Amino acid sequence: MNTIPNVISRTSKSVDWLFDRELEAADNASEAEYDRRERIVGSIRTAEVLDEMAESMTVAQEEAFMEALNRGGNKDVHTLYCLIDQFKEAIVKRRLAEPAPRFSMTYCSQCGKALGPGNSGVSHCYSHGA
Repeated sequence: MNTIPNVISRTSKSVDWLFDRELEAADNASEAEYDRRERIVGSIRTAEVLDEMAESMTVAQEEAFMEALNRGGNKDVHTLYCLIDQFKEAIVKRRLAEPAPRFSMTYCSQCGKALGPGNSGVSHCYSHGA
């Protein structure tokens, strides 16, 4: 008579344990994705955003940008921020769509120079411009 409650108790503990592992794996994946996004956002430079704006700004966006620059009020600062942020987010989305580098740090086999994240290192200094 005691076996059925014991089986139910053990099964319940096993299910809880499996659920916790799955939740932990999902949390780890979310955290890794968030960290990758933050690294990408941190690596974007002003020149890249300005290049993106120059290359892909629509006529309506350009008119709104120039009108906001000419007026220069508080509301216009918000307009400028929103436009610049749109182009920054476009860069982030494009980089997120690219596969993540396989290695967090790569090196030159000849001189040992650290080359940053990538899928492979290089064998000779002439490959990285030294």
